[in-house]
Amino acid sequence: VTIGFAPTVIAEQLISMEWPQDAKLRVLLTGADTLHRRPQANLPFVLVNNYGPTEYTVVATSGVVTNSGAGRPSIGRAVRNTRIFLAHAELNAVADGEDGEICIAGAGLARGYRGSAEMTKTRFFAQSMNGVDERMYRTGDLGRVLPDGEIEFCGRADDQVKIRGYRVELGDVTTALLNCAGVAQGVTVSRELPTGGRQLVSYVAALPGARLTDAAL
Repeated sequence: VTIGFAPTVIAEQLISMEWPQDAKLRVLLTGADTLHRRPQANLPFVLVNNYGPTEYTVVATSGVVTNSGAGRPSIGRAVRNTRIFLAHAELNAVADGEDGEICIAGAGLARGYRGSAEMTKTRFFAQSMNGVDERMYRTGDLGRVLPDGEIEFCGRADDQVKIRGYRVELGDVTTALLNCAGVAQGVTVSRELPTGGRQLVSYVAALPGARLTDAAL
């Protein structure tokens, strides 16, 4: 294998391993979750971090990750035939260095959500951004442009999280818990693991006299 792709949680393990200098691997691409680690200085291959939602089929930005630098690795720059706009909630462009919602336009944009016109209307829209009329997709992700022109991923604008590459709505998990017999209150949070990646943790309070079991929850 000379060029490979690994999900973020596995790529972070691969770049932490000791590799022989004559390894055949030249490029390791990763994506689907937030990259928290940088590669070691002596790796015999290049690490490329990719970002993009399914609605943009599927990579919107890409960039080589260096072994030095402050903060988490960036998600690179827009790929060919793709345009990235960072916008306020009112869909006005943000100032340089300011956080904004990542909006994507370009050749890879989906038509919408099949059978869900209302959801399509809330996420796909036409807007004049920087003097250009574009049809765009609101990702719900936040980002900011770094001094070198690359984009830093800054988290979510809502409570959606990524767990091993899957989109999870924390509110949906909490609602399911509240529908369990004997549960009075509940909340679900996402926690970052020391080894990389994230896990879901739910807390519940029982109704007076109720006995909750792990199996039921």
